[in-house]
Amino acid sequence: MQPTWLKAKHIDSLVTLWLAQDLAAGTLKNRLAHLRWWAEKIGKAGLIPRDNAALSVPERRFVTNESKARQIGDGLERISDPYVRMSLLLQEAFGLRREESIKFQPS
Repeated sequence: MQPTWLKAKHIDSLVTLWLAQDLAAGTLKNRLAHLRWWAEKIGKAGLIPRDNAALSVPERRFVTNESKARQIGDGLERISDPYVRMSLLLQEAFGLRREESIKFQPS
């Protein structure tokens, strides 16, 4: 087989395979972008539709409405190191990340 033998049925088969593998929408879009680039280089730029919806690729979902915070609960009493305990309290009270709470210097 040669690269110039690429046809629409090959693209459809690839997209069907990727959808069956339950890949993320962003991964599908990136792979299609690579395929479009390659198709352009072999002289078949119009072979792959410009619109991802034509290939049944779902839209990306950005989940920004959900809090990723975790509650410390009763586990704080089991921590014997006072610095680690204070670090965890800072994380909970101010929403700091782990690194930020470690570097926190009250002065």
